[in-house]
Order: sequence, then C-alpha cells, then structure tokens
Amino acid sequence: SVLSGLCLWLLESAIFSILLFTCKDILGYAFSNSKEVVDYVADLYPLLCLTFILDGFTVVLNGVARGSGWQHIGALNNVVSYYLVGA
Repeated sequence: SVLSGLCLWLLESAIFSILLFTCKDILGYAFSNSKEVVDYVADLYPLLCLTFILDGFTVVLNGVARGSGWQHIGALNNVVSYYLVGA
C-alpha cells in the first residue's frame, strides 16, 4: 500500500509538473493580459511544481504514519511542515 501510494504520487506530480512546464507561458493569461504579469507568473511555475512534489510526498507519508498507528508522528509532521516551515 505504501508502494502504490508513492507510485501514484510520483505519477501525479510528474503529470502536473510536465503540464505546467509546457503551458507556463499560456496559463498566466488567466490572471492578466499584461505581458509583465504573464512573465512573472511563468517564472513562479517551477516553485509551484516543487510545491506539488513536496506536498504530495507529505500527504503520502502522513497517511502511512496514521495507518501504522503513529498518529503522533503525523501530527508532529503537520505542525513542523505547515506551521513552522510554511510560516
């Protein structure tokens, strides 16, 4: 079950990252018609792809921790990753 979760996470993050990288110059027009804004949004897509990868990995590991009966580890991981690092 851990292996299938990791495989699905890798597949999902790869698909979304490839999709965002190929459409990064187009998707900025959803926010504005200004070329400067579109270029700035395109520059931020690598960071968004990294967020997809790291967040998916965190979700899989939290699910494994909860399923194994280690709820305290999952809670500690949430506190550290979302409130201390993300703040």
